[in-house]
Amino acid sequence: MKQLIINQTDAHRIMDRIRNAKSQSSATVNTAKLMAEINKGKQVPPEKVPATVVTMHSKVRVRYLDTNQTVDMELVYPEEADIKNHRISIFAPMATALLGFSEGDEIEWTVPAGTKRMIIEKILYQPESNGDYNS
Repeated sequence: MKQLIINQTDAHRIMDRIRNAKSQSSATVNTAKLMAEINKGKQVPPEKVPATVVTMHSKVRVRYLDTNQTVDMELVYPEEADIKNHRISIFAPMATALLGFSEGDEIEWTVPAGTKRMIIEKILYQPESNGDYNS
């Protein structure tokens, strides 16, 4: 299995939000999966994240393999989510599935309707590659 690369700052911020969700009894099954993904990933300083890796506030183009449809989206923290503007909360299964993977990676994730597959076609914007290490 591929080694995920996780921005250390993103990991700390996500874990804070998971703890907050748990303290408010709003933790979901997906927060457990998200925590597991972060724990198994290789955490690196923001300035060491390769430009092809999906991080928080990255804008990515994915292609669903079952329909060949492409979608652009941005991974954001829960309080920033806005589905109309394609800003997907990291607590959403699809966003959890993308974090730490790279351009060209094929990903599977489970939704209530079954298993979905997608490929990360392109990183349209990644904060770290633009010198923004505090996003």
